[in-house]
Amino acid sequence: MDIERLTKHLSLDSQQINQFTQLEQRYNRLMDDLFGFEGDRKQMWKAMRELLKEKDQEITKLLSDSQTKSYFNLKQLQSQQRKQAN
Repeated sequence: MDIERLTKHLSLDSQQINQFTQLEQRYNRLMDDLFGFEGDRKQMWKAMRELLKEKDQEITKLLSDSQTKSYFNLKQLQSQQRKQAN
């Protein structure tokens, strides 16, 4: 998810932006590692979904309750937009 968009949408403070940026970088590396996996693709996608769930849990630790609600609303909106585009 775009950090600039999140910053505006969630009104993140500078510490949250820094933590979120570090979290994004860490999970992007993990996802890159998964995509380099040469084994069973079904298992790879299962691991990817679990990684994204874990990432969302880590994000919610960085946010206040209202920011968490806004974050998940934004994710749902983006998901709907992707589905409509297809």
